[in-house]
Amino acid sequence: MQQKNFHCRKAPLIRLSIYLAGLLAAAGYVLLCLNGGGFPCVFEQNFGILCPGCGASRAALALLRLDFYEAAEANPVFALAFYPILGLLFGQDLLLCIWNLCRGEDRISMLRFLLGAQEET
Repeated sequence: MQQKNFHCRKAPLIRLSIYLAGLLAAAGYVLLCLNGGGFPCVFEQNFGILCPGCGASRAALALLRLDFYEAAEANPVFALAFYPILGLLFGQDLLLCIWNLCRGEDRISMLRFLLGAQEET
C-alpha cells in the first residue's frame, strides 16, 4: 500500500517538471522570435516550397497575442485545429496532474489515455 502511494506522488511531480521545462523552453523560443530570431524552415530551404508546418511559429505567436485573424492567416490548420486541441489535452493533463498530486490518486487524463497509459487496479 505504501509503494502505491509513493508512485502516486512521484509520477505527477515528474510530469509537472516536464511541463515546467517545456514552458521555459517555449518562453525562450518566443523571446528569440520576438527579437527577430527563430529557426528557418529546412524544408523550404532545401526544396524551395512551403511545407505544411510553415507559418506554425507565426500562428503560435499570433495566438499568444490573441490575434486570431493573423494566426489563421499564417497557418489555418495549426491555428484553428492543432493548437486548440493540444491546448485542451495538455491543459486537462496539467490540471489532473495537480489534482493527483494533491489527492494522492492516479487518475488518467485524456492525453495519457491516448498515449496508452492504463489505470492501476
